[in-house]
Amino acid sequence: MTVIGINDILELNKALEADGLDYRIHLQDSCGAQVCRIERLESGGCEDQDEGLKRFLTAFFGKKGIDIEFSADKEFFYVRK
Repeated sequence: MTVIGINDILELNKALEADGLDYRIHLQDSCGAQVCRIERLESGGCEDQDEGLKRFLTAFFGKKGIDIEFSADKEFFYVRK
């Protein structure tokens, strides 16, 4: 089973900040589902930024061999089974 750990989230949030993406990721459930919540910070959240974030997250976790999937409302993502 692939696991997203707290260290992955810490690394990810630093990378988001370094790239100027106004989002923070939170690990919501580490018991089976591996659900992460996407928080839009005050200046973030336009549709173009959302698409950029989606590409960023997919590439970030792809480098770690983790395939992620986004919820329909784009508020969450999780490890694809």
